[in-house]
Amino acid sequence: MRDARHLGDADPAKAIIADTRKLEGNSAFGSTIMDQEKFQDTIYVQGEGHAMLEANLPQFRKLTQLSENEDYFEIEKAKTKLRLNLPVQKGYFIPSPTLHRPDE
Repeated sequence: MRDARHLGDADPAKAIIADTRKLEGNSAFGSTIMDQEKFQDTIYVQGEGHAMLEANLPQFRKLTQLSENEDYFEIEKAKTKLRLNLPVQKGYFIPSPTLHRPDE
């Protein structure tokens, strides 16, 4: 992957290959170290009473009133169930080309 990126830097005709390899490397790294505990649900309710009921739940995180004239609220809540199914340890061992260059 790193060699293809160096070829793209040296030869502008191969820049598309270098960009593709960069995207592949970044997507593999980013998706494996995603913090799934920060995932949220967003719901919309009408009425202050419904908003108060949702705000009393342990999953409640944030309340935003959408309109001052009407009682519409956006409520952000933590997920009630999480499936932690990403191999987090794999993300820490994917080498970063910018960190491992002893020749430069």
